[in-house]
Amino acid sequence: MSSGGKCRIPRSSVHTVLGCISTTDFPLMGPPAAVCTLEAETGPCRASMPRWHFDLSQRKCVLFIYGGCAGNRNNFDSEEYCMAVCKRLGE
Repeated sequence: MSSGGKCRIPRSSVHTVLGCISTTDFPLMGPPAAVCTLEAETGPCRASMPRWHFDLSQRKCVLFIYGGCAGNRNNFDSEEYCMAVCKRLGE
């Protein structure tokens, strides 16, 4: 699942995502706890892109609007991908 120090996975593959993030190297996004505890950031740009972030207080992934630039890594294309990465914090 991990090759050459980089986690190369299709974002739609939850099982692959889980296998990848259970390894000890996180070169593309950091450990799930570091990513999933960040607040949602819309960023300074003005696009209106529906994205998902893990909300620690609600212990689940929540829809938010991303502006298209800047922000942080707690920003996922789908609820499924968000939960695959952050699910242990939601338990």
